[in-house]
Amino acid sequence: MNGFPTRFLILVIVCSMLVSLSSINIAQAAVTNSYEWSTLQGDEGRTGYTESPAPDSNQTYWIFQTGGPITSSPVVSAGMVFVASTDGYLYAVNVTTGAKMWDFLIGTDANSPTVAHGKVFITSKSGNVYAINMYTGLEVWSKSLGEEAGFGAPLIVGSRVFVNGNQTVFAFNEAVGVNLYSEPIPHANGIAPLAYNESDYNKGLIYAVVLGGMQIGVNGFEAPDGMGRFWVTLVPTNIETVRSGATIGDGKMFVAVVDINGTSTIFKLNDFGMRTWEHQLDGATEASPAVAYNTVYIPTNNGAYALDTENGTVKWSLPLDGEYSVSSPAVADGKVYFGLDNGYVYALDAFTGDLVWSYKTEGAVQSSPAISDGLLFVGSNDGNLYAIGTTVIPEFPSWTLLLLLLVTLTVALSIYKRRLGKKPIR
Repeated sequence: MNGFPTRFLILVIVCSMLVSLSSINIAQAAVTNSYEWSTLQGDEGRTGYTESPAPDSNQTYWIFQTGGPITSSPVVSAGMVFVASTDGYLYAVNVTTGAKMWDFLIGTDANSPTVAHGKVFITSKSGNVYAINMYTGLEVWSKSLGEEAGFGAPLIVGSRVFVNGNQTVFAFNEAVGVNLYSEPIPHANGIAPLAYNESDYNKGLIYAVVLGGMQIGVNGFEAPDGMGRFWVTLVPTNIETVRSGATIGDGKMFVAVVDINGTSTIFKLNDFGMRTWEHQLDGATEASPAVAYNTVYIPTNNGAYALDTENGTVKWSLPLDGEYSVSSPAVADGKVYFGLDNGYVYALDAFTGDLVWSYKTEGAVQSSPAISDGLLFVGSNDGNLYAIGTTVIPEFPSWTLLLLLLVTLTVALSIYKRRLGKKPIR
């Protein structure tokens, strides 16, 4: 007779443990991104494209406030959003709740992060590169470049971290920060974010858009040893900082540059760095292009363009009063997203250019958006990191756990009563 209560108690404990374990797994799933956005423009080629669902509306999901303007571009991985602020800190923010997980002091000149190998890699304009544990926020290693760092985010190719300085491209080992090589670029006084070509023909080639004196050009070099493959001059210019880097789509390179007249031209270059086509845009931009759906997308201060990747003809254009353009577009779910200095984030139909929605912030939007699992993340000069849209990551309501536990106890009690009713009478 005394065995029944004991067995009943054991049954309840076992069932409760199973419910608890399942809830832990579901909670973990709720903060694991199906689609990560691990670096500036999403991938090594800086295409700006993801197959992730993307927001159809401008619904605010959450807002995370920092102490200074955010020109840094966020990345998303392992249920966290990482972004730097001019208040001096790199932040890790929970994707679902918008709560701060940790922060790391870098300085007011932090660039944009890249996530890989369980670490966040980021540079400061003053010339330092950091590797930070993405889960704890503790420094793994840091190195001085010996010169200022260029605009953008580190490029990760395999186990190597490539960093654009102002005159030099650096390659570090991702695990311990050993400097594998430093490749000076002659006459450079600015290097844009680096891009990597994974196509069969030029696999292993890294592209650097370079400001050299009063001209802008592109340098292609081998990733293993930094050996130069080609140099091509694009246009004369009078800009002081180069921020628009190369975009690699379908093995081809697209570059938008500001010329000496203050207007922008977009180029398509072939495998040898030679021009295939070029198209002058209305206005200026320091954004990098995005490539998807056989189309290259680029905003300017006067509007947005979609051009055919094959021949450069304009598929559509939309006039906008943007004041200035630095935010590089992201493309997902049939839409193209970008910010402008007028404080707006725009979502356009990628095939027609029609306005899907716009979202007003209280500062210029120079941060490039990241897209993951139905949400768009972008910073603003108003000091806020915005999550826009509706997440497709299923959340596990706390009341469901209670319901499961009640069902488990009810079933266990029912079994116990049935067994007790079958006990022979003596």
